[in-house]
Amino acid sequence: MRGYGSIETQPEFEGMESERSPLKGIKIDIPNADVETSTGSNNSKHILVSLAAFSFLIFGTFALHHNLEGASLFGRIKDEDKPRFYNNQLIDHNDVDSSTYAQKYYEKTDLFGGPGHPIFVILGGEDAVDQILYPYISQIVAEAFSGFTICIEHRFYGVSYPIKDPTNADLRRILTPAQAMADAVRLIRHKQAELGCGPRGSSTYCPVVTVGASYPGFLAAMMRFVHPDVVDIGYGSSAPLYLYSHNHDQAAYFDKITDVADAYSRGCALAVRTALTEINENLSNSEGSLEDLAENIGVCRESVPEYIDSSEVLAQEIMAVAAAHFAESNMEFYPPTEDTEFAKSCRIFQDEKASSIEKMSSFLRMREGFEKCFDLTTEVPPGPHGKISGADWSGAGGDAAGFMWDFQSCTLIQEDGRSEHSMFPPRPWSLEYLTNYCELKYGYTPVPSALVEEFGFDDLTKTSRMLLTNGLHDGWSAASVLSSIAGSVEVVNIPNGAHHSDLTHELPSDVDTWDVKDAHRRIIIILGDWLKNVKEEAVA
Repeated sequence: MRGYGSIETQPEFEGMESERSPLKGIKIDIPNADVETSTGSNNSKHILVSLAAFSFLIFGTFALHHNLEGASLFGRIKDEDKPRFYNNQLIDHNDVDSSTYAQKYYEKTDLFGGPGHPIFVILGGEDAVDQILYPYISQIVAEAFSGFTICIEHRFYGVSYPIKDPTNADLRRILTPAQAMADAVRLIRHKQAELGCGPRGSSTYCPVVTVGASYPGFLAAMMRFVHPDVVDIGYGSSAPLYLYSHNHDQAAYFDKITDVADAYSRGCALAVRTALTEINENLSNSEGSLEDLAENIGVCRESVPEYIDSSEVLAQEIMAVAAAHFAESNMEFYPPTEDTEFAKSCRIFQDEKASSIEKMSSFLRMREGFEKCFDLTTEVPPGPHGKISGADWSGAGGDAAGFMWDFQSCTLIQEDGRSEHSMFPPRPWSLEYLTNYCELKYGYTPVPSALVEEFGFDDLTKTSRMLLTNGLHDGWSAASVLSSIAGSVEVVNIPNGAHHSDLTHELPSDVDTWDVKDAHRRIIIILGDWLKNVKEEAVA
């Protein structure tokens, strides 16, 4: 469930080099005092840039090293685009004597009305955070309520590494949703004190609204569920709670993507199924060299991983790539127009003049950066025993973040198999497969009931002021909460929406569909009512 639209190449740590890995040999550079921390001055440093080429290169190197997004070559960095680091974040929140690390975050202060106004906490997830996500929150919603916005990078993604060389034992202990939520709690408390916010019940109390999308949407909802003493409202967009509570059909995800493809372009699913079935059978029964077979369908011959040792395994992994890529384009199928990659994928497979092999080659090479051939190593999580069909069949990726998400998928347990209804060759998900993979790669045995037993979110009547939004074109809506629960959960469904289309990475615009515009209106009303309730509770 990686957010492939915003993946950045991330540094790799010791022990994670994979064969032919594009990240091999690069080490983590833990942030230091060169970049402003939360305990230092809040005044932005002026970065003067000469137009001379030498100065341009010096500044470019500095910006790259410090990961400074949004820097202007002709002025100063906007305050909200300046990365900050909270240097007192605990590595292990279960250990009172734990050491600390520097966690990256961004903040937007210019709309904040002062103590008594809300704090919007945007939670990062399984990719680096290089700016404040979701301008709809930081600019539109924050302006509506004179709010302060903070956007936090998830531990073990981007540069927020609690330890330089994480071992498997460390990951089992400190790369968990509970630890990530505890990070947010500690940073929220720190910011409330820094902003002069009073205790809950006082006129200067700053209500906390957690916001996230996809896996971070699950975290945002759980923050309200698990930490109601800190979080007043949880807003999760495209948050597949039923996926993590395992209260859904394990094939529902790819079935939904199939239905959306056919609804958009009648015959798309059949065209995809026909082409992939033919390629799958031809690959499985071929006796040619694996490199030749891969090259024939648009894969770079030198990129075939060593673990692929037969035509049957090659076919299985090529089908996994096809399904994952269609799934990725499904997440970005908004607005639902012919210009989207999802629509282009349907057109490729519905081209009656092209052969199945030509269709597959065009489909794989459509990915950015792969005009000549597709590199399979970009799909293999680094480290020994990594596979394209790893712990998350919707895709993990071949960078350091892919390794982390692959491990997290062993603990979250991503059930996303493929049924006969799916347009992709059927491959039922099984706990046995996941257990074998996770034990071999990470020494971890998946426990499906672990998250529900830890958090108890199988019964959402235990909470209140939880907002969940769903784009109904999104495959993950098949594993999400689609109906409101009186007094507990408010659900806003968006018929034309895809993966977190209510948030997106852009501001609302004229190209938004009517239902997203309506969702934005309803979200403001819901949040306004709830923030008013928090204030009324304080007065009472």
